[in-house]
Amino acid sequence: MGSPPEAAVALKDQGNDAFRNQAWDKALAAYTQAIDAYDAEPSFYCNRAQTYIKLEQYGYAIQDADKAIALDPNNVKVRPLSRHAAAAAAAASPPTHRPARPTTAAPRPTPPS
Repeated sequence: MGSPPEAAVALKDQGNDAFRNQAWDKALAAYTQAIDAYDAEPSFYCNRAQTYIKLEQYGYAIQDADKAIALDPNNVKVRPLSRHAAAAAAAASPPTHRPARPTTAAPRPTPPS
């Protein structure tokens, strides 16, 4: 794995600027273009995963975090990012349990008189 080309790094830098300005869609587009230019750089996926979290697109964030881990298993930044995305996705999804049924007691029989 070599160094990313200057054009890809420039796109990542554009994404970083957009991210700092909270222009999530622009950051996402720039990081995606950086990945299209050079798909072997884990930081590109890590940055795009963080952007997906800001956009509340947690499934995509998890995919990018997993890709960054696959490219660099020793990356200490991406594992918490992946856990954060997974937790946020779980919190955002509807509950998978059935709601409790209301408890209504059966009428008691009347004792004989």
